[in-house]
Amino acid sequence: QIQDDDVALKSLPAQPFLALRHTCRDLSETFALVSDIGQTVPKQIQPKSLGRFAAVIHSELYEVNNLDLELGFLLNHDLNLTVPLSHGLVMAVRELPPMATAVTTVRIGGPEKNIPCYSAIGTWAETHQYQLTGPGREVFLVPPKPGHESEMVAEIQFPVAEFSA
Repeated sequence: QIQDDDVALKSLPAQPFLALRHTCRDLSETFALVSDIGQTVPKQIQPKSLGRFAAVIHSELYEVNNLDLELGFLLNHDLNLTVPLSHGLVMAVRELPPMATAVTTVRIGGPEKNIPCYSAIGTWAETHQYQLTGPGREVFLVPPKPGHESEMVAEIQFPVAEFSA
């Protein structure tokens, strides 16, 4: 159970993001794409340029199938490049916009742990008179590894604004 004090507000700067937006049919396709990105990108980019693995969730939150995701690596500085993946997919760099105010919590474990975390964010926002203003992100403090999804640790981030009276 996630408590109110497990949810925090913070400000997040704009950041370069090497990513690919793709609609994944199901979780197995999502994990296969994550694995492809995780194996391909570090071979083509200097480790000092790569930040954490991240996902932007463009789908409605509780969809399990046909997830509209943007997957990739936050970058420590701007790069002008593309990275080809298998199946003709190509990653490109774009700027993730800043979040002047973000509501965040940390999820330990795989996607099966999402509902309590996303519910805690929604409950916190409602209780404190905030509204979600854009797509959520998951930034992996411990990245997903095939077969070890339960060991993932992700910070879930949503841009918010106070309700105006």
